[in-house]
Amino acid sequence: MEIMSGICGFFSVIPNKHLLAQFNKTMEQNVRGEYKSVSGDFFKFINVESSQNENKELHKENCTQLQIITHGEAYNENAVNLDETILDLYKNDELARLQDFNGSFLAAIYDEKKCKAVLVNDRFGTVKTYYHYNSGTLYFTPKIKLLLQLGAPKSLRMESIYDFFLFGYPLGDKTLFKDIFQLPPASIVEMTEHGLKFTKYWDVNWYSEYDSRPVHELVDELYILWQQAVERRVDRKNNNLIFLSGGLDSRAILAASLKSIDKEKLHTVTYGHERSLDFKLGRLIA
Repeated sequence: MEIMSGICGFFSVIPNKHLLAQFNKTMEQNVRGEYKSVSGDFFKFINVESSQNENKELHKENCTQLQIITHGEAYNENAVNLDETILDLYKNDELARLQDFNGSFLAAIYDEKKCKAVLVNDRFGTVKTYYHYNSGTLYFTPKIKLLLQLGAPKSLRMESIYDFFLFGYPLGDKTLFKDIFQLPPASIVEMTEHGLKFTKYWDVNWYSEYDSRPVHELVDELYILWQQAVERRVDRKNNNLIFLSGGLDSRAILAASLKSIDKEKLHTVTYGHERSLDFKLGRLIA
């Protein structure tokens, strides 16, 4: 069974028991492990964790007008409970404030009063999400194959095929299929009876002037930012697993982790062919 992580969702502006039943059946066949969900006549959202414990299944049902499922985490001090934080921003029409959030997350909201579904992700779109929209029905999942199983057309997009052979992947929010798209970074997607509305709440700021500080100052600043980024993500209570190769990135993550937690809580996995240089260096460093 392939491991998935993210949110699977269905929303229709008109109740459709047949499509909802088809969605539930597809999820039952593909989603394993621990998860929670919210659902109603118009929608169902499932938070799919990477756990593969098939003996535990958590469902979250409630009768409020606003329901939310989130996946991932934010490292801001005022975002301890991601569900409540994003829901409060939505209630106050302030989702654009997510531009100040540091994290990796995706949220799906159902607004019963407005008969509306809302998708929002982090600034860099790190939780991969694909969607298919057709005649008032929206599906979104972490895997394209699920959308194909749910009835998305298998017609190929020629320009994406050209992109794939030139760059190794389709550009922008396109996929290899005409009717399947990837959710762009920093997106607020609202679906109502009028269709889909996209709002981009953040973009990268490019400085027009070259930073003239000495190289050693820039290196020192990069070191501090790197160390802070790793410290936010390590788990000080439990064991941490690092995929270690002979490359610079994984070694830098390991070095920063060793400054944050005890080495007894760090475990490394070296991958690749055992005769490759990456494997040998990774093993040596470990």
